[in-house]
Amino acid sequence: MFDQYKTRLAGRSAALLTMFLALAVGLSACSGSSGPVLSSQRVAEKWETLCGEASHEVKIKKWEEDLDYLTTQLERRHKNLYHNVSKDNFAAAVATLKDRLPDLDDQGRFVEFVKLVASVGDAHTSVSFSIPLNWFPVQMYWFKEGIYVTAAAEEYAELLGKRLVSIGGVAIEEVYQGLTPVIAHENGAMLKSGFVNAARCAEVLRHQGFIDSLAEGAFEFEDRNGNRETITLKSVPNNAKFNVVRLEDSLERSTVVLSRRNPQELYWYEYVDSEKMLYFQYNSCTEDKNKPVGKLTRELMDFVDTHDVEKFVLDLRNNGGGDSRVMQPLLSALAESPKINKKGHLFVVVGRSTFSSAILNALTLKNETEAIFVGEPTGGRPNHFGEVRSFNLPNSGLTVRYSTKYFRYSDDDSESLFPDILVEPSFSDFVSNTDSVLQAIRDWSP
Repeated sequence: MFDQYKTRLAGRSAALLTMFLALAVGLSACSGSSGPVLSSQRVAEKWETLCGEASHEVKIKKWEEDLDYLTTQLERRHKNLYHNVSKDNFAAAVATLKDRLPDLDDQGRFVEFVKLVASVGDAHTSVSFSIPLNWFPVQMYWFKEGIYVTAAAEEYAELLGKRLVSIGGVAIEEVYQGLTPVIAHENGAMLKSGFVNAARCAEVLRHQGFIDSLAEGAFEFEDRNGNRETITLKSVPNNAKFNVVRLEDSLERSTVVLSRRNPQELYWYEYVDSEKMLYFQYNSCTEDKNKPVGKLTRELMDFVDTHDVEKFVLDLRNNGGGDSRVMQPLLSALAESPKINKKGHLFVVVGRSTFSSAILNALTLKNETEAIFVGEPTGGRPNHFGEVRSFNLPNSGLTVRYSTKYFRYSDDDSESLFPDILVEPSFSDFVSNTDSVLQAIRDWSP
């Protein structure tokens, strides 16, 4: 099966690396994000100017200025910078980093800034990975059975469907521990998402000691028969163009499971007549101007009233946030529907990518309906910092995101919103074109 798409996709058009390397590390979706103050081009220009500074003394002075600016601005702007790390410990980390700046290279200084901000313990507060960096052109996903390659540059098509075993000769479990400080996170679910992105960044892997060169790295993979092979992957800059092949394209589109059919849509729905199930997937807390939410809500509820709908499924598993108010009309309509708002008729799907405003929407349903939650723990906390703003460091241009508001929607201050029915994504289900979450919903009985 894994050979079929090599031929089928040989002519696939060039794709930007960032199109399939979505950076969960430092690029989290957020409630009310204002976006970077500087354009990506200006950030790159500032970064390259600083890296090209001829005088070591001048360069270190500029990095010190950035570090001072970072700390003073975070203290002034963040809603509560020291909610997780003490002021003394943070100040000590800043002082240690300042002492180390002369001994690091620019890429190492960047990673240390990332780690410093990640120590705040707020997944919305992070340093963006938007400067020129080098990435290994594979996309991976952490399934129940391990971490598998799900997309890659065409030259590495043979890696699709293989499990990652080690990087630089170090077992992946140890690499995970070594990269944890780089990932802005609040729980284990977000660490899973962040790790598979951090593990592709050459600057991160080199600085943390897992590879020696920004140009290449030794990655060990295991195939379905248990055979292992170490491949030297070549990194590419984040503006590189190359042909991408995807594991999912080995599946016939006509048989792709319901939940994977329209990932590019902000929201969409389909009625499964044979199961009397109305499935609604909500992928981003953003309104589609061509499909206004008010009109969508009336359309959906009219359908509910005029058709034999026994189960309404609201799928939030891919929703990383945005504006929590966007879908409020539908949430209210579901809560007020006597046909849908009762046990066993309304199901909400959540997962590790459910974050920020999407969690607020999920909590609204949890507090106001009889919904049954299915899937994985969410990537963010029910009560969390958010309403993100950003600023740039004056010399390096690094973009820093920070939280300006604390959202408290739950009496249970747990690290995630946990589902009533836990269903972990399985690699075997993925390649067999099965959605265990929807199957659990189909199988549910009182």
